[in-house]
Amino acid sequence: NTATHGVLLTGKKRESHADEDEDDDKWKPLTEAGIQVYVIPDSHVFAIMSRVNKVILATHTVLANGSLVAAAGAHMIAMAAKEHQT
Repeated sequence: NTATHGVLLTGKKRESHADEDEDDDKWKPLTEAGIQVYVIPDSHVFAIMSRVNKVILATHTVLANGSLVAAAGAHMIAMAAKEHQT
């Protein structure tokens, strides 16, 4: 769900319900660069990771020791990527 994804990344609930065009606009820079984008629920990460060739995680903060503060679910995505050597 893109609304949930937005809350997890920003911590803010969207004021108005966006139509499909606005949801597509957030991925426009990637799709214009020829990158296919699929939004999936966290529960499907391990199932599709074998078909993924690159994982990009947004982080909120990078700490001095190199660790990250990221959205909920990022650890599971990282574990799946490591398991599939992605």
